[in-house]
Amino acid sequence: MSRQCCLIENKKRCQRAATNTKLSKRVLNRLISRFPSVSLDEKAEHTYICDVHKRLTEQLNNDKRKRSQSDVPEVNFSALHMNTLKRYKKHYKLSADTASKSDLVEVVSQHFKLQNVVEMDTIMLFSHMIKNNMNRFDSK
Repeated sequence: MSRQCCLIENKKRCQRAATNTKLSKRVLNRLISRFPSVSLDEKAEHTYICDVHKRLTEQLNNDKRKRSQSDVPEVNFSALHMNTLKRYKKHYKLSADTASKSDLVEVVSQHFKLQNVVEMDTIMLFSHMIKNNMNRFDSK
């Protein structure tokens, strides 16, 4: 006995065969908010969806990732003092000749944008240091 997809699209039950992909309530809510013509069939005995709807949910996840990566806040390096910018340049060993503050701001902001941060590792390290009453010099 093959299962049928548990979703209703345009007021008609999806006739495609369901895969082993189970639909969570969170994903269902995001799917419904993005595609109002889709809803869950209350008469369905399961929450398995077809490949077509699976791709829709994957598309939602990809869209969310793209939005979160492009929502990185811009840092105003021109508000920093010249000495601070020079220390940043020295600390990261940036080899750029910078005569003016605007040149230095450009070099520092370019470098800063290229930094990859694993957020979960940073948060875990931060919470560990707070919990153990440590500062950055104690961890070495």
